[in-house]
Formats: sequence, structure tokens, C-alpha cells
Amino acid sequence: FRCHPSFEGKAYLVGAGPGRGDLITVRGLRLLREADVLICDRLIAQELLDEARADAEIVFAGKRSGLHVLSQEEINRVRGGFRGGC
Repeated sequence: FRCHPSFEGKAYLVGAGPGRGDLITVRGLRLLREADVLICDRLIAQELLDEARADAEIVFAGKRSGLHVLSQEEINRVRGGFRGGC
């Protein structure tokens, strides 16, 4: 992940539903389409990732039952980096 010390913006937590891409809320889909950065786990439906901007940075947090690519502390650090808190 890249550190963005001067990045200013907003962060949203959007639930994508229980697996099917068409269960996301209208607002959640709008936010996903506008996002500069997506921090998501491997359970996100590919059809939702396909809705992201072509230039959006996608960071896989990797949380899945029994498999954590990043610890919660590392996820928080990544999130902080995009808020300018590197």
C-alpha cells in the first residue's frame, strides 16, 4: 500500500450484503463507484469490484474464516495511511 500523507477525504464503512452483489444498498454502490481506495476482504463479490473506478486502489484486507492476510492492527495502519496518518 502507498502512504498518502496529504490525503484528505472521508471514509465509509459499507456492508455489501451476504454475498450477492445485487444486495448492496443504492448509496453503498454509489460510494463504491466514487471511491479512490477500497479496503475489502476476499468475500466481496467480483461484480462489485467491477463497479469500482479503473484508477481506484484496491487493498485486500484478507479476512476470511481462519485466514487473516492482515491483522486488525495492520488494517488500521493501512486505513490511517489513507487518512494522512502514516
